[in-house]
Amino acid sequence: MSRAACSFGPQPRFAAGSLGAGALATLLAAACTALWGVDELRYEPRPQPSGSSSASGGGTGGEAGLAAGGAGAGGEGGLAAGGGGTGGAAPGGADAGPQCGNGFIEGDEECDDGNAEAGDGCQLCQVECGGANEIEHPSTHHCYRLTEQSGNWGAGKTACATWGGHLMTVGSAGEQSPVKPLVGGDTFLGASDSGHEGQFTWVTGEPWDYTNWAGGEPNGGTKENCLEIHSNLTWNDVECSTTNHALCERPPAGKLP
Repeated sequence: MSRAACSFGPQPRFAAGSLGAGALATLLAAACTALWGVDELRYEPRPQPSGSSSASGGGTGGEAGLAAGGAGAGGEGGLAAGGGGTGGAAPGGADAGPQCGNGFIEGDEECDDGNAEAGDGCQLCQVECGGANEIEHPSTHHCYRLTEQSGNWGAGKTACATWGGHLMTVGSAGEQSPVKPLVGGDTFLGASDSGHEGQFTWVTGEPWDYTNWAGGEPNGGTKENCLEIHSNLTWNDVECSTTNHALCERPPAGKLP
């Protein structure tokens, strides 16, 4: 006579102090015989549900969670092993807020050069611009500086690059007005028409959208190819060999997100 079997899912797992596996198996076998007239106890693995995840995932918690889930509270263990469901944002994600030192200018940061070094124009994500002959623009946080030494236009360009910036460029009256305290006399700006007479261009290549020429200027022809600013903030073309101080500009370090 063939023997019927009583099948169950994955073999139960037991916590310390619970009913032993042998005793439980005996009880289950007796129940099978009494209820269904079978005399063999068999454990059969239960297929893992489609879409469930392992312990490294974040879904339902995987087979371990399902096996223990038959015991009520054991289901919670499966969720814990699975990483807690959907989970939250990773550190440094969109919900983490500004992080000084990541190279991006965020929140109330004025700059972010990705390091903690002082003296390079950005310290603790605030612009360093409080030295002698320096002014920080209140909204853009660009730092402007008057060169210590006077020289020709080329020398001023070199001095600005050594400082970490460039000869000042001007895109609007609002950009220019804060530097007035630095301009005590004729001072070089970052433009010339050496490449093409009458077509002034900025050293940065940005658009030539704003001018503030003094009356009758520019009028120097092929001899006066460099740009200077007067103390009243009007402009003049001048010979590049003229000896002047120069205005430098240093944008805040970092990238916009």
